[in-house]
Formats: sequence, C-alpha cells, structure tokens
Amino acid sequence: MKLENPDSNGFQLLMSLNNTTSEISILDVHGNIKTTKIVGYHTDEVKINLSSFSNGVYLVVIDNQYERYIEKIIISK
Repeated sequence: MKLENPDSNGFQLLMSLNNTTSEISILDVHGNIKTTKIVGYHTDEVKINLSSFSNGVYLVVIDNQYERYIEKIIISK
C-alpha cells in the first residue's frame, strides 16, 4: 500500500487488496475515528478528501482479514 500526493486536501491511496474487502479509517491522535470508508476487493485506488480536517497529526488505518496497515499523516494548511 502506498500513499500518493498527501496534502491538506487529501491523498490518493494505491493498494492491492488480495481479493478481500478493507476498511480505511482516519483517526486523530486521541484515537477518535474521523472518517471510515469500506472498499471492495476490486478497488486498487482510493481517494480520501481531508479538506474539512483541522491541522494536526492523523493515522490512516487499513484493516482487512490479512493485515493491518498504519501510516501517520500530518495536515498543515
């Protein structure tokens, strides 16, 4: 999985889902879920809009039955 072009408006997530459904969540530093998106196994690219998010540190968490991937992002407008 790879985050592409992270900026204050959002990012593009490129991934291979291994024929499974994944849940993509954005959490703040306190562990509160800010947004969640479910993507099917046929999806290899997801765009996440962060334009309504305040400045700060967030975690992108991707869960499926095979793995959990966590990436830190920083929003600074």
